[in-house]
Amino acid sequence: MNTMQTIAERITKQRIARGFSQRALSEKLGISRTTLSSIERGEEGVTMGTLLKVMDFLDMTLESKKVVRLPVDGVFTGRPTLMQIMAMREKGLFA
Repeated sequence: MNTMQTIAERITKQRIARGFSQRALSEKLGISRTTLSSIERGEEGVTMGTLLKVMDFLDMTLESKKVVRLPVDGVFTGRPTLMQIMAMREKGLFA
């Protein structure tokens, strides 16, 4: 299972635990139900801003036993992983 699928499952469980339907949560967040559905299926193409908006509303953080490595100079040679983006956000390097 990849990282997005893991996040997707956690979002679905948290939404249900809080008693929200997809429609109710999407309306509360100002996103479409199809976007929320895409997030919950772990599909690519969802913006980081939208994903973080959902996770913030549900008071979710990413937890991992893996060590997240950030480049010392802050410059990535490729695309940063979701875990790296979340680590940067927690350190105040990414809003």
